[in-house]
Formats: sequence, C-alpha cells, structure tokens
Amino acid sequence: MSIPPSTASIHDYREPVVRTQSLIQGLAERANSGASTSLLDRTGWYVLAFASFEAMIADLMIFHLQENPHLLPSEDRKIQVRQIVSSNNGFKLVQFCVEEYVRSIGYKNIEEILKCFGEKLTIGKIGTDLQVDRLSRAKELRNKILHVDIHSLREPKLASDGFEVLVEICDSILENVEVRFGSLTRICVIKNLWEYMFPTPIMRPFEAFFYLDAEKDEVTGYKPFDVTASGISNSERLYYEIWLSHFAGNVSIQGFNVRSLSDDKLFWLLSKLQRTALWGSRYSDRP
Repeated sequence: MSIPPSTASIHDYREPVVRTQSLIQGLAERANSGASTSLLDRTGWYVLAFASFEAMIADLMIFHLQENPHLLPSEDRKIQVRQIVSSNNGFKLVQFCVEEYVRSIGYKNIEEILKCFGEKLTIGKIGTDLQVDRLSRAKELRNKILHVDIHSLREPKLASDGFEVLVEICDSILENVEVRFGSLTRICVIKNLWEYMFPTPIMRPFEAFFYLDAEKDEVTGYKPFDVTASGISNSERLYYEIWLSHFAGNVSIQGFNVRSLSDDKLFWLLSKLQRTALWGSRYSDRP
C-alpha cells in the first residue's frame, strides 16, 4: 500500500497553539495583577505556563509524526514482544515509536527542542535568536524554581519576561504553521482522503458526491449515487458504504463480495474516520 495521505488540517496545528497561548496570557494577567499576588501564586502560574508550552510542543510533534510516520529518523528501535502482542495492528506500533522518539527529544535543551520541532513539522526556524535565548534563560529559571529555590521569582519582572517570551514563541509558531499548513483546509484533507480511497475515475470529482460549504470549511451532505449501477469494484463499494454510514448513520451494507478487500486499507480508513470526524465540523465555533 502506498503512503497514505495525512488527515491533518490547519486546524489541528493551529488550535493547540492558540489554546496554549491563551492559557499563558491568562496566567500572565493573573501573575501581574498587582501587589495582591503572592509569590507562591506567581511561581505556580509561571511553572504551569512552561509545562503547558512544553506539553503543546510534544503533543504537536507526536500528532504530526503519527500522521507522517515516514518522517521518523531511520534508526533501529527495540520493540518488546508484549508491545507487538498488545498492538494488534501496525498503527499502535507507530504510536509507540513516535512517543518514544518525542520523549527522547524532551531531555534536550530548549534550543535543540525548538530546532527539532521546526524540522520535523517542516515549518522552519522558530523565533529569533534573541527570543530563543530569552526562552532558554526563562526555562533555566523555571528549573531553578523546581530544583533549587522555590522563591526565585521574588522579582515580578522575571516572571513577566518569561510569560512574554512564551507568548512571542507561540506567535512565531503560529506564523510558521499558517505558512506551511494554511492551505490544508478540512475540505482539502477530506478530498485527499477520498481520492486515496477511490482511485477510479468513476468516483471523481469529489464535489459530484458531496455538498460543500467552503466558508465554514466543512462537508454538509452527500448527493445521490447509485452504487449498484456505478460499475465500481466490490472493495470500493464497501469503502463508499462505510464512508456514508460513518457520517449519515442510515446506509445499509448488503450484497457485496469482500474477496478483493485490503484489510490494511480498510483498517486504516476506519481509524482515520474515527479521528477526523469528517462529517460536520469540530471547529465550526472557532475562528
């Protein structure tokens, strides 16, 4: 089977960064609210801001590499028998390898983490040299709080600088993500998935089978199609019926022969349909 298309849209890359940046800004406002803010509160919010940022970086890397496992470094990895037995399929083994790789990145310094993040997502350099240097010093302060002196933020400006550079780095990530993935609308991603699953010209174009709302970036309904008289193969008929039944919930599957069915391709499709929630929009209430 050829390399499947990624089912990741711009929303999948943008939303985690926007959400994390908003959280950091909220924590910064609370930490800078005045003399009434205690040192303990300010310290806790500072540590939480960094933890949220690091989790966002790790989660985005995991997500992107699971969507594009061919981007994993070509190196030997130890996989235990219990992991093979419990995986039931290759996708969970990919998940294991991706998570193991991203965990190993987490032990590097922040400059190396951002460099690897930019390279793996192919979004280029994150932040200016000055911003990365400020972020590095802010993280050193966070580590000092955790491991040496919990009272290291006695000077409020230290916390303000840390919050500020975290927000700036999030801005840089958002800018790079928009440039790299901005064209990957949900409709575009769904069309790519459709064309991968249905290579026959009979199933073209995608717009002949579904109603689209470009403004909301979603598929709003499906058009009538006589699958019995269409002349498509049994496997494509099954894929089509599964596609509709997943979204519409009222399409029966009957009278097909599964001899030509590819188990791997079917499992891959089912796993992607479940994750992407293609019918309707998870993001219709978001900018």
